[in-house]
Amino acid sequence: MGRYWLTVLALIVGVANAHDWKSLGPYIGSVNDITFDPTAPATVYAGTAGAGVWRSDDGGDTWRFAGNGLGGATVTWVTIDPADASRLYAGATVNRRPGLWRSDRKLPRTVDHS
Repeated sequence: MGRYWLTVLALIVGVANAHDWKSLGPYIGSVNDITFDPTAPATVYAGTAGAGVWRSDDGGDTWRFAGNGLGGATVTWVTIDPADASRLYAGATVNRRPGLWRSDRKLPRTVDHS
């Protein structure tokens, strides 16, 4: 096989293996950080610039506000406590005051009874 055909084959394989990106939201501001719940991998928390913390229980298809006390906050990072998955921490700026925030209660998971 000549160099030309190897190049063409490499281009075809490269295009076939290219990853397509899909927008998942939340559509309320830039997302600065995400973290996944180790006890429920489809649960995702997103820390946003100017809209607090948001939560998805379906891998990012739908989102709801999960940042009571952080409304309008710029959240730089969000993480789940490795020793207690019901506890979240966030680095956030609220009213121009940066700080460490903690939530001891996650929102209940949605249950589909169908």
